[in-house]
Order: sequence, then C-alpha cells, then structure tokens
Amino acid sequence: MLSNSFHVKKICASPVRFRSPVYRRMLQDLSRTPERLRTISRGDQLGLWTILHPQPDDRFSQADDNALVLSGTVRGTRVLLLSDLGRPGQDALLERSPDLRGDILVTGLPVQGEAVGDDFLDTVQPRVIVVADSEFPASERASPKLQERLARRKIPVIYTRSAGAATIEWRGDQWELRTMNGVKITSNDPSG
Repeated sequence: MLSNSFHVKKICASPVRFRSPVYRRMLQDLSRTPERLRTISRGDQLGLWTILHPQPDDRFSQADDNALVLSGTVRGTRVLLLSDLGRPGQDALLERSPDLRGDILVTGLPVQGEAVGDDFLDTVQPRVIVVADSEFPASERASPKLQERLARRKIPVIYTRSAGAATIEWRGDQWELRTMNGVKITSNDPSG
C-alpha cells in the first residue's frame, strides 16, 4: 500500500461509501490497523482545519460531490480546500454554510461540470484561487471556458498545470504565494 511506502501514521477518510474497488480495498486494508484510519465528516476538527463536507448521510451520484472540504484560518487568513467538488456538492455546501468565506481558495476539477461555480464564488469571495490542474490527462486541464469565466472576476488565478507547485508562506499575519514559474502574490498585493 502506498501509505506504507511513505510511513503515513494516520489516514483520514470520508464516511461516504465510494464505488471505487481500489479505494474500498484500501479502506479494508487500513481497517486491520484501526489506529491508522480516522473517519472525518462535517463538523469535525483536524488540527486547525474544520471539515465542512460531506455529512455522513450524503449520497451524491458523482464521487467528486462527496469529496472532503476543509476550511481553516491561518494567522487571520481564511483558507478553503475544495478538492474536486462538483456543482451538486457546492450547492449542498452553500446551503449548509451560507456565510462561507475563503481568502485563498484551492480547488481541483470535478469530472463532470466545471469547478467553482459563479454562485459559489459570489459567496466565498476569494482574493486568490489556486486551480490544481495538470497537463495529462487532458481531462485534468482547466478548460478555456473555465479560465475565461475566472478571468472575468479580476482576481488572481493560479493554474498548477502552467505555474507548477504553489507554496503559501506566512510571516506574521501576512502571506505570500509563490509558484515554481516565478509568480508571486502577497496579501498586501493580491493582484500579483
């Protein structure tokens, strides 16, 4: 198991059952050493992170809508880790957390539909968005349509496919986001 190769001491998983045979087999293997597996769901805390989604009784038809969503405040900066949450998952999250905010929003790409819908962005009001996309496979690239829609918002958007890894570093209550290709965005100047 991959977690053994990296000597992972604890793995957190959603309470939602997934159809993936590989995922289910991994959880079954981990259940043999229950101290390594922690099931987390909405309302739980994981260090400075609050789990916002999913709830144990959620049953979305697409696996992406069952993805874990975490929110944390680091030195006064609200960070929202959205994973690959699709539109139905985003709608459920907004219904449960209508005052949801995030200065830094990190999102992946759902298999169906586009990431971070406009209603979601209107509520969250991010100052910067990091889209975790990749060159291959092609389905993991942010679409031109998504890029155009996000560009209209006039806030910085980092696409990891072209920017490489993005690192956020805090000094006091100020943050700086740097990418491998040299982009630098700071809390003092989020326009980059």
